[in-house]
Amino acid sequence: MASYECGVCGAVQEMETSLQVCAFIDDCAACGAVDVRFSAVGLPEPM
Repeated sequence: MASYECGVCGAVQEMETSLQVCAFIDDCAACGAVDVRFSAVGLPEPM
């Protein structure tokens, strides 16, 4: 599970992911912004 923060409103969205993605573009359900950048919050450090 990884947490991503909306670049517009700062809402945190959790996503189940098999890859460590540092950012992605999506619509924010919290503020309604379209094609907003979500940046990873606290990615686990590689071993």
